Amino acid sequence: MLGGARSGKSGYAVELGREYKASEVVFIATAQAFDNEMRLRISAHQQARPSDWRIIEEPNDIAAAIKRAPLCKMIIIDCITVYVSNLLLSGQNAAQIMNNIAFFLSLLREKSADAVIISNETGSGVVPANDLARKYRDILGEVNKVIAAQSDCVYWFVAGLKQKLKGECDA
Repeated sequence: MLGGARSGKSGYAVELGREYKASEVVFIATAQAFDNEMRLRISAHQQARPSDWRIIEEPNDIAAAIKRAPLCKMIIIDCITVYVSNLLLSGQNAAQIMNNIAFFLSLLREKSADAVIISNETGSGVVPANDLARKYRDILGEVNKVIAAQSDCVYWFVAGLKQKLKGECDA
């Protein structure tokens, strides 16, 4: 699922997850609360999803989270946007980040679970004013392309509306 911030991606992922029993859903959360505003965002996301879902908080190693995930029917990863930022700020370069993404995607293919991967589209706005922000935008764009290419279904979200971009997926 791709789209802008607050476009409805996470809410739709929760809707999809609610179609399963709570014990069948694993939610991998990548955000970290470094300030009060982020704590409030994380809290809002936590309150929006069922409290009995199995949650794995993993900001820097989605592959390890997938390996730790118990047997389930759905894995939701929220979100790649924050994950790529975490990796970049931890010192990984573009090649390392792309290898990281390729590895966790290969692990997801080995699971028998459906996977929902959420990411923001950051390349539709203005060109960022500094090198780090431009590097981040460019890497995230490449990551999104790789994930979309390997996904069976891709949705684009804007203003709370979704549009199918790829695949034979449920409306």
